[in-house]
Amino acid sequence: MVSTRFQKVAVLLLVAAVGAGSVAVLIDGEPSGISIVTAADTAGGKDWIPPENPDLQTILNEAQADAKAKRYEIALAKQIWFHENALKLNQGMAGVRLSFALSSWEILGRVYPPALTKLQAIRDGLQERAMKGEDLMNGFSDLAAINRTLGEDFRTSEAFKALDALNPKAARMAIFYVKPALVKSKDYELYLKYTDVKRDYLQMRQLYELNLQMAEEKKFGSNLADFAKKSFRNGSTTLVAILAVSDRKEEAAEIATLAKKQIDDPEFHKELDAALTGTVPKPFP
Repeated sequence: MVSTRFQKVAVLLLVAAVGAGSVAVLIDGEPSGISIVTAADTAGGKDWIPPENPDLQTILNEAQADAKAKRYEIALAKQIWFHENALKLNQGMAGVRLSFALSSWEILGRVYPPALTKLQAIRDGLQERAMKGEDLMNGFSDLAAINRTLGEDFRTSEAFKALDALNPKAARMAIFYVKPALVKSKDYELYLKYTDVKRDYLQMRQLYELNLQMAEEKKFGSNLADFAKKSFRNGSTTLVAILAVSDRKEEAAEIATLAKKQIDDPEFHKELDAALTGTVPKPFP
């Protein structure tokens, strides 16, 4: 039986995978520079009050529309409100909150610097609390997502290194969220320090199988099945490759054999063979 923890992780990954269809309004194109922000552009943000029965997706869409219309302060107020309240109202918005919502916030920050400053301040606060061992699960999840959005994954690796030195027990709780950053920074020794190879592979397989089961439901569909396969392929090849470059070739070969049995696909088998030579794939998604 798959544990409740796996179910929660599966739902988080699911929303990240299929959340694109739930965001109806996006800012068109990418800004080429910083706009001139006038008082008229930013007026009203402090006066914005959420409705009595707020619809999360509507408010997120409105924030993006406000940004497009240069109502920057109102857009930022709605982005902040969404980030702080989404999980209180609907846990199913977890993936959207840490993907599309952060992306639109970062785009707003390109044309309205106070938005970027606020997002960085939230990130810095998360890191400070994490170093104290506070709110490790949600805290590192948000920290990693914000750094990924800002293109600053190295900050996640640095924060985790500090946590590892101060509180290894706490670091073990946070490892799930920082592995992609550790892969990018090539901190393979630290990656493996908190990796039980067989257990981690079993978890990846269980999550893959759970997502495939969920994908059979119409409300999830093929998007989740495709995401599940790509996630499993990337996770298993990454584990094999890191074991290979860390001179743990027997374990690497064992995991590669198990993964090949799980998905009988020639292209995937080529990826695993490359991983056995030490070719580490880019993190997914």
